[in-house]
Amino acid sequence: MIGGTLDLGTESDPGGNTIVVHREGLALRNLSPASILAIGNTYQIDDGTSVATLTSGFEIEDEIEHAIDMKGLGLMTY
Repeated sequence: MIGGTLDLGTESDPGGNTIVVHREGLALRNLSPASILAIGNTYQIDDGTSVATLTSGFEIEDEIEHAIDMKGLGLMTY
């Protein structure tokens, strides 16, 4: 995400989105210095033959690029 707005959810209003990564890539990238809430969403990987739902925080973290991955980027809370 470089700019604009997107309703990914908050603690009081979960997003309810299904975010699917088709083949290789990341589910979300926060390239801004701002923190982003992405709470209450479902994350899935579609490898072309099957779709797997990510159920652990570790699996989801591997699909997000943000402050934990690079200094200067904003944190995404999911």
